[in-house]
Amino acid sequence: MFRRHWQSLLAAVALAVLSVPSLRAQSQATSGIIRGTVTSEGGGPVAGATVVLRNTQTNIERTTTTNELGIFVAALLPVGTYNVAARQPGATEGRRDGVVLRLGETVNLSLALGTVQLAEIVGLDPRIKMPPPLRTPPSSVPRPPVMVNPSS
Repeated sequence: MFRRHWQSLLAAVALAVLSVPSLRAQSQATSGIIRGTVTSEGGGPVAGATVVLRNTQTNIERTTTTNELGIFVAALLPVGTYNVAARQPGATEGRRDGVVLRLGETVNLSLALGTVQLAEIVGLDPRIKMPPPLRTPPSSVPRPPVMVNPSS
């Protein structure tokens, strides 16, 4: 009888502890997650973009890459403040500084990359006077020797 009572009491305590989700989450969480989407200036997803997350207190960096939908996930990050930058060749950097990550938290970000503006070079300014081309007198140019084949 005592054994049955003991088992019932143990089951009740276990049920009470397991039924409180916040206690379970807090007891297991030692880090957080930063995830987000990288988009182009037009709003489309940017696949293959490099995302660098730097903890401002420790200067430790985590690097990840976006998938085909432009989504990145950096899990198991130590709590702290992060600077997050997304880069893609041919685009300007998308950046969010001072992103605070708390214990057990998931932070969602949206980073937009811009387009790089290239300057067009049309030609030389006609007002700039160019120096004359360098000319070498014909007599000073060595001529290759002429080979004559006597048997022909």
